[in-house]
Amino acid sequence: MNFISITGSFADRLKRLFVFLFLSSAFVSNASAQFSRSDESVATSIYPIMLNTSWENQSAFQVFQIGVLDSDTSFYSVLRKKYEGISFKGKKVSVVHFKNPETISPTQVLCVDKKFNKKIEKISHAIAGNNTLLVTNGCKDDDYAMVNFNGRLKKDDFTVNQENMEKAGLKLTNQFEQYMEGTVQWEELLSESTEKLEKEREKVAAKEETIKDQKAKINYQKMSLKEKVKMLDQQGTILEEQAEKLEDQSQAISDQEDILFEQKRSIEAQKGQINEQLQKLGMQRIILIMALVVLILILGIAYILYRSSVHRKKSIQELSEQHGIVSAQKNQIEKILFELTDSIRYALRIQNAVLPNEQTIRGTIPGDFFVMYKPKDIVSGDFFFVDRRGDWTLVAVADCTGHGVPGAFVSMLCISLLNEIVKQQEITRADIILNELRDKVIHSLQQKGIQGEQMDGMDISLLLINNKTYKCHWSGANNPLYIVSSKSKKLEELKPDKRPIAIYPDMKEFTNHELVANKGDIFYLFTDGYSDQFGGERGKKFMSRNFKNLLAENAHKPMSEQGEILDTTIEEWKSAYGAGLEQVDDITVLGIQIG
Repeated sequence: MNFISITGSFADRLKRLFVFLFLSSAFVSNASAQFSRSDESVATSIYPIMLNTSWENQSAFQVFQIGVLDSDTSFYSVLRKKYEGISFKGKKVSVVHFKNPETISPTQVLCVDKKFNKKIEKISHAIAGNNTLLVTNGCKDDDYAMVNFNGRLKKDDFTVNQENMEKAGLKLTNQFEQYMEGTVQWEELLSESTEKLEKEREKVAAKEETIKDQKAKINYQKMSLKEKVKMLDQQGTILEEQAEKLEDQSQAISDQEDILFEQKRSIEAQKGQINEQLQKLGMQRIILIMALVVLILILGIAYILYRSSVHRKKSIQELSEQHGIVSAQKNQIEKILFELTDSIRYALRIQNAVLPNEQTIRGTIPGDFFVMYKPKDIVSGDFFFVDRRGDWTLVAVADCTGHGVPGAFVSMLCISLLNEIVKQQEITRADIILNELRDKVIHSLQQKGIQGEQMDGMDISLLLINNKTYKCHWSGANNPLYIVSSKSKKLEELKPDKRPIAIYPDMKEFTNHELVANKGDIFYLFTDGYSDQFGGERGKKFMSRNFKNLLAENAHKPMSEQGEILDTTIEEWKSAYGAGLEQVDDITVLGIQIG
C-alpha cells in the first residue's frame, strides 16, 4: 500500500500555519460567521487537492458535483458558498447534500463527516465504479480512505492514499506528488489554487450582474407598458368629457328650436286676436294696425332667426373643430393599440420558439400523442415541455400564475429554469426535479414568504418515461395525472401534492410516484383551464367530473381524433344556446399513448 503521511517539524508547521491563515482570511472574508474555523479550513484545502486530481471519466461530466454526507448542513453550506456555480475543469460546479448513506448518488467528490466513519465500508461500496474522490475526517480505516483529514486545525494535516485513489480511477498530478515528496511547499499549491478559485468566483459574480441587468430591463419594459396604459386611460377620459360637451350643445339647440316653435304658436294666437279686432274696427284702421303688427312680427322673427342662424353656425363650427380633435385622438389611440398588439404578437413568436413543435415531440415521445393548446389571449401562461435525456423522456404541462402578458413572463422564466435543471443534472426522479425547480423559482423571484408578497409561481404535472423498460416516475404540484389502462380500459387518477412551485406555508418535498406502463396505456397531462371553462345550458363550469368522462369515453379512438373531440366539445360548451361565453383561462391538454 502506497500510504503517505504529511507532517513536519514544529517550526515548519508553525510557519506554514501562519501563511495558510493569511491566505485563507483573504479568501473567506465574506463567509458567514456561523461556520466553524475547521469547516473553512477543510473546505479551502479541498480545492488544491481537486485541482491536482484527474478523473478517468471527466470528459463525460455534464456537471461537476461535490457531495456532502452529513446529518446537518453546516459544512454543506460552507462548500456551497465557496464552489456553487463556479467552473471547474470546464464544467459547472454543483454542491449536493446527503443525509444518510442510502441517499448517496454519483458525484465526483464525496465529503464524509466523521459521524459516518463506522459506515465507511458501506459508503465505499455505494460509490464504487463512479470515479469518486472520497474525502473523510478522522477515518482510521486505511482500506477505504483516499484523502483523510486528521481533525486538527492545521492547514496540511491530512493523509493521501494513492493506491485507493488509483483503484477508483483517480490520478494525482506530478506537482502534487512533488509536494508529497517535499520538493513543493503546500503554500505554493494553496496560493495557486486560491488565485484560480477567486477568478472563478469573479466570473460567477459577473454572470449574476448580467442577470441583474436583464431583470432591470424587463422591469423597465413593464413600467413603459404601464405608462402607455395610463396615457390611454387619460385620453379616454378626455374623449368622454368632449362627448358630454357635444351632448350639452345638442340639447341647447333643441331647447332653442322648442322656444321658436312656442313663439310661432304665440304669433298664430295673436293673429286670431288681431282678426277679431279688425272686425270690430274699421277696415282701414284694421289694415293699418294689421300692417304694423305684421311688420313688427316679421322684424322680430327675422331678428330671432338671424340670431339663431349665427348661433347655429358658431355651434356647427365648434362641433367641426371638436370632431377633428376627436378624430386625431382616435387615430393616435389606434396607433398605440396597433403598436401594443404588434409587440404582444412578437412576444408570441418568442414563446412559440421555446415550445416543442410537433416534429420534436414525435421524435421524443415513445408512442402517439396529441396536444391541445388554447391560450386565452395572444400569449399564454400555460406551457408544455418535452425533452429526452439518455433512455428517459421528460414530459411536463404547467400553468403559471396569470395569463396573457404577465403569465407569459412567468412561463418563460419557468421554461428556462426547467431546461437548466434537466440539461445540467442527470436526474431520473420527478420529485427531485420539482424540488430543485421550486428552489430556483423562489430564488429567481426573490420570494421571502412575507405577508402580502406576490405569490407568483406555477402548478405542474411532470412525467418521466424510460423508453426501454416503460418504467415511469411522476410528481405533481396541484395538477393531477389521468391514466387509462390498455387492459382495464378504466381511467385512474394520481393525486398531486397540494402546494405550488413557489413560496408556500407548506414547503415539504414533493412525492414521487413510480409505475410500469404497458403498451397502449394513455397518460393525460393538463391544466385546470378546461374544467374551469364556463358554458352549457346554465353557464356553469365544465367541471373535472365531465372532463374525466369525456376522456374515458374517447380513449379507444386515435390520439389525433381525441384532440379534435376535446377542442370541438369545449367550443360547443362556450357557445351553447347562443351564449357565446368568453374563454376564462389558458387551456392545455397533452395526451401520450405508450407504444
